[in-house]
Amino acid sequence: MSKIKLAGQEFELQAPAFGKLKKVISSINKLQNLSRESSGLSEAAMDEIAVVLSLMTGKTLEEIESMPIGIKEMTDAMSVVPAVCGLEEVEVKSGEAQA
Repeated sequence: MSKIKLAGQEFELQAPAFGKLKKVISSINKLQNLSRESSGLSEAAMDEIAVVLSLMTGKTLEEIESMPIGIKEMTDAMSVVPAVCGLEEVEVKSGEAQA
């Protein structure tokens, strides 16, 4: 579990259920593709970020979009999501088994 802060509110993130995980991964993939196409934060990228934050916090998309979230809070929150979802690779040291 990890904690993030959005609009001054603290949220505890947990690994999402499989159905939500599929949607989170889909949005992250779309974000990666959008970042290759554009150098800035496009409206489409912001929409995908809102989807991810909604899925991870349990807030509705409308609630996320109405929150006064700063860019730093947003980027800090999004940097936590891959680890919570188990998407970050774990370094395996010699002689250790990977789970």
